[in-house]
Amino acid sequence: MRTLYSHKEDDWLSATEEPFDAAEYILNDMSDKEFHNCTEVQIYEGVAKDYNISDFFSAEQIIENIQEDAWWEGDEAADGYLDNLDKTVVDELKQAIVAWADKYELHPTFSSVVDVKPYTYVLQEGDK
Repeated sequence: MRTLYSHKEDDWLSATEEPFDAAEYILNDMSDKEFHNCTEVQIYEGVAKDYNISDFFSAEQIIENIQEDAWWEGDEAADGYLDNLDKTVVDELKQAIVAWADKYELHPTFSSVVDVKPYTYVLQEGDK
């Protein structure tokens, strides 16, 4: 679990793992007077949710798409094609796609941020 910090509740592109780095965005925009009187800064804390390629597909849906395409080509002759597959067969398809993503390094490199909440960063002696 990675905790991230941002200076805006809805902007996590510049998120950081250090609370001061997020607070620094706000401090840099302050006037000198505001900066010298400041003792704390309101920022946001959230948890990074990483993804795997398997988060974006369903082996069952892939099989269903194949069945639909087969039906369009074979009409009633394709009825029952790929019906009643064992769970192990469906899982093997999922594992094959994940292995393909592993082999070619195609897993997502992005994440989203969940459990966002306000976080008060109290300025330390060395922050100013």
